[in-house]
Amino acid sequence: MILKNRAGLVGIKAKLKPVHLGCIFICFLISSTFSFASVKLPDIFSDHMLLQRSSEVNIWGWANPSEKISVRGTWSQQIYTTSAGEDGKWMIKIKTPESGQSQELVVSGENEIRIKDVLIGEVWLCSGQSNMVWPMERTDEYKLEPKNVNRELRYFEAKKLTSPNTTEVEGRWIVVNQKTLGQLSAVGYHFSKNLNRSLQCPIGIIVNAYGGSTIESWISREVLEKQSFFRPVLQDFDRMLKDMDSLMLKHENTVIKDWNKQVTESNKKGVEPPTKPRNPEPTNQHRPSHCYNAMLYGIIPYTIKGILWYQGESNAGRGKQYEQLLPILINSWRKEWDQGDLPFYIALLAPHVSQQPMDMHKAEIRLAQVEVANRTNNCEIISTMDVGNLTDIHPRKKQLVGERFTKMALGEVYKTKGSSPHGPKLSKMQLQGDHVKLSFDHAKKLICTSDTLKGFQIAGLDGIYRMAEATIYGKTIKVFSAEVKKPLNVRFALYDAAEVFVYNESNIPMLPFRTDSFEWQSESNFLPPYLREYLYDKE
Repeated sequence: MILKNRAGLVGIKAKLKPVHLGCIFICFLISSTFSFASVKLPDIFSDHMLLQRSSEVNIWGWANPSEKISVRGTWSQQIYTTSAGEDGKWMIKIKTPESGQSQELVVSGENEIRIKDVLIGEVWLCSGQSNMVWPMERTDEYKLEPKNVNRELRYFEAKKLTSPNTTEVEGRWIVVNQKTLGQLSAVGYHFSKNLNRSLQCPIGIIVNAYGGSTIESWISREVLEKQSFFRPVLQDFDRMLKDMDSLMLKHENTVIKDWNKQVTESNKKGVEPPTKPRNPEPTNQHRPSHCYNAMLYGIIPYTIKGILWYQGESNAGRGKQYEQLLPILINSWRKEWDQGDLPFYIALLAPHVSQQPMDMHKAEIRLAQVEVANRTNNCEIISTMDVGNLTDIHPRKKQLVGERFTKMALGEVYKTKGSSPHGPKLSKMQLQGDHVKLSFDHAKKLICTSDTLKGFQIAGLDGIYRMAEATIYGKTIKVFSAEVKKPLNVRFALYDAAEVFVYNESNIPMLPFRTDSFEWQSESNFLPPYLREYLYDKE
């Protein structure tokens, strides 16, 4: 029987003992005529790795065409066998137990690979940009961490690479300890530490985050090309790359030449010289599909429990487009993993002002995140509205973010009893003359920890939003503005400087919301900044 694999190439149906349906998966681009000298595994299968417990996990690699492959975990006597396809690819599913001490995974063909110190537990993928990969040593809580770190925590970090084509992911599994702790994703570490404490089993996190990456860099080119609204962006991007040599030359002969003159003048006057202008070439992690190609594709379909997503800053100003791209990313990842509706948890973009406090560049990203989560199955929001820093896009309080991710996983995936992982969510609006009464789900009572209840705006028939006064009454809030005699709509925390200090009894902040359906400010703003500059220059 001939089967198609992910890239549309063909392979041979594997013969498994016990019988399973083996699917051939491409992990990096390679000629089908290449002959492997021995069995080879991707980096995600290496010493200290962690496999998802109580599952049939995917193991794959490369070998000579038709080479017989056997796989065995030392936790069982069962040996699983298959044969490499004509292209040298092979894949097999093996069963994992509920738990176990350090084990080995043995893969044999013409040679043998023994992967040592393998743990069985829960595996989560942590992806996004700099706030996800932000290291422990640069957080407020780092010095407070105990020196004896739990050895049951395992961490795989994909090397920060980009590529125009799909490639093998580079990285390695490490044991979390005092020597390695400082470089680990702070959000990922606090999530795994608290999950381990609650579930009493090993936890593995796969971190494939890249600072400055856009959401489109994490979506495959094939998927993006199917989106009619995004196709013009890809076409402009491709044209820009073809023009890059001439653009760079023009940049050196005009912009940089002028900047050098300004530096000379500044030195003569003894003043600070202007910042060197960036060149027109787009940053690699901004480019559509480039992070997906080099950091994600090669680890699909490593068996995981769920996904944590912390990204959005690099798409600020393109909120409406983000609202369209985020569900595309979620659905395409879920389809490729083929594990149903994998839990997908989103860290809300924290408050930060890059230009004016009342701008909506980042607020519309938050709105997109909330509204996509509201209409997507098994997708939830982790609020960061009380941990931000208005002058720093990298808030240092990562422990609270990691803990809230843990709460969400415990409540929604593992169904453990305890406090609700959800923040207060608007359920009902009632117009009462010159006031608006708001009711909320996920709140037995509402608590404000700031001097005044801020963040509310109301609008009347003219659609102009004005800041409003707000008062808590149990689990409801009344909103009022002397400037709006007949309010019709309310917005909460939908401007860049909005910080939220309204909580429920579980100490989770209220989520941003709107009751209107007015046009997004970024409705027509679809082009990344570098493409806008390129097209403007072409005119």
